[in-house]
Amino acid sequence: MHEFTNNSTRNYLALLDALTKPKPPEPPSPFSYLAQLLGDPPSAPVRSNPIQDALINALLNPASTPSPPADPYRLNALLAGLDSPSIRQTTKPVAPDTRRKVFFSFHYDDVIRVNNVRHSEQFKAKAREVPQSFYDRSLWERRQLTNPDSLKEMIRTGVKGASVICALIGTETYARRWVRYEIARAIIDGKGLVGVHINGLRHHQHRIPHPRGPDPFEYMGIGLMQDGTYRIFEFDRSGWRRYQDHLGSVPFPKYLRAPAVGYIMPLARGVVCYDYAAQSGSTNIPLWLDQAAGRMGR
Repeated sequence: MHEFTNNSTRNYLALLDALTKPKPPEPPSPFSYLAQLLGDPPSAPVRSNPIQDALINALLNPASTPSPPADPYRLNALLAGLDSPSIRQTTKPVAPDTRRKVFFSFHYDDVIRVNNVRHSEQFKAKAREVPQSFYDRSLWERRQLTNPDSLKEMIRTGVKGASVICALIGTETYARRWVRYEIARAIIDGKGLVGVHINGLRHHQHRIPHPRGPDPFEYMGIGLMQDGTYRIFEFDRSGWRRYQDHLGSVPFPKYLRAPAVGYIMPLARGVVCYDYAAQSGSTNIPLWLDQAAGRMGR
């Protein structure tokens, strides 16, 4: 066992206790790890968190793991990411070889910020006299159709040729019916799925960025039914309920861990979200799209 000062020992024991002490059950919400769907099933195994398991193992068996980092902020960064679907990238991004076909999903009120994302790639490719790093298959016109079946058909056609659906997330994106349907189509058709927050871009009228909007992937999930099929669920003020715009079974996404029977797995536990302004989206979005498509084998 490594030697620690008294303060270090207390901190070590406190950290170990925090990691191993069971958490009290939380009421159903879009932010819970597993949300109950179908009454009160017997017992469902709680899926372990691999990052948290590794930390516990390192604390209990320090001889078999590297020494604690000298920089205490590194440990804090690891703890902050315990419930994150991904670990922050530490290597320099490499441009993907494949130019992906992407369908951008967004709330029309955010169209100016959305177009900043879309056009930045066009301008960059033109300035450098190189091909664009991805192809845009989005529906950019204001949707004047009012018939839900016509809207669904239009979205199905737009999504059909894409390998990845990218939700550009503003303030109200999470609650928009047709954004949810576009996310659902990514699941139904086995497409890659990724989110990019765009509220960090300056507003064209207010000239300032705005706080992040809610993550739409926290409000949609996949439930395992008693008959062994997977169905899409969505969260609203009444709690989790079956997704009404697609009641049929769906393939289970490769980027999620399977829930127990009678429970759902929120999409946010596997879909990665980035921040366009804070994480150099104009440079990195081709890589984000490529990785999302790759996670689905596309």
